[in-house]
Amino acid sequence: SIFVQLQGSLAFQSEMQSTAREPFNAQSHRVFGLDIQNARLASLTRRVLVLATISATIVVLKAVWQLASPQGSNYNAVALASVIGAILGLVVPGCGYYGAKKSDQNLTCCFCGCSFLGGCCNLLSILITWGAYKSASFIVDHCDPNHPDAANCTFDWEKFACSGRDETPQQCFQFLEDNLPALKHGLIIATIIIIPTILLQCLSFCWGKQLHDTIKAGDVIHIPPSQFAIRPVMAQPAGQQAGPQ
Repeated sequence: SIFVQLQGSLAFQSEMQSTAREPFNAQSHRVFGLDIQNARLASLTRRVLVLATISATIVVLKAVWQLASPQGSNYNAVALASVIGAILGLVVPGCGYYGAKKSDQNLTCCFCGCSFLGGCCNLLSILITWGAYKSASFIVDHCDPNHPDAANCTFDWEKFACSGRDETPQQCFQFLEDNLPALKHGLIIATIIIIPTILLQCLSFCWGKQLHDTIKAGDVIHIPPSQFAIRPVMAQPAGQQAGPQ
């Protein structure tokens, strides 16, 4: 009957309207061009991408600073080393950036693992350098070749400091004593610069590890924009066929 046809037509239109609204009902979070449904995962992905971007920026600025600094006759070698170092340095933040964007657990594993290793190496280098400075300071205070402190100093200037150099032990001592303040100032500046880098690498490891574990568990970070769903619907007859006359 006409009433049944009209009812079927209205049901079909209602279903099509609800289908068209489905992509807009799902709440998503936009992160660096990615549509992420889970709020916690969106926040974690944003952190990793921001850290990767900051790390890449630091690598590039460091390379530019090294290239701009005067190096004398060794400029070509230093420039080549700076470019190669920048390329290698961009690998780690690149792994974090594309690992987060592509939901790749191997890239995120590389990002968090290399960040952890880099943080440990930087921390170890600072400790070793300050240890070397303290040793040099102790030698200057107690091992003057003209007035050695026999009770505290057994340092052999001829063997360790002046070996292969046409200088007397007193000249080697004077050179070390004169350059010790500059060494201390350089270490202070290097420590101030490297501490934020270590913190950045620690955060990269922690958040990168969390993101890696999430991806490994099977969660997909990026969900491509959905298209309108197409459902098979039975076509309604346009009209009743006329019966035999």
